[in-house]
Parts: sequence; structure tokens; C-alpha cells
Amino acid sequence: KLILIVVCLTVAVIILIIILVVTLR
Repeated sequence: KLILIVVCLTVAVIILIIILVVTLR
């Protein structure tokens, strides 16, 4: 279960980074 939480957090962070990159463009 802990692994699933880590994966979800990682995906969320990646999505936020992508959004920030697109916004900065």
C-alpha cells in the first residue's frame, strides 16, 4: 500500500511540473 501512495504522489508531482512548464511557456 505504501508503494501505491508513493506512486500516486510521484504522478501528482509530475503532473504539477508539466502544468507549470506549460503555463510558463
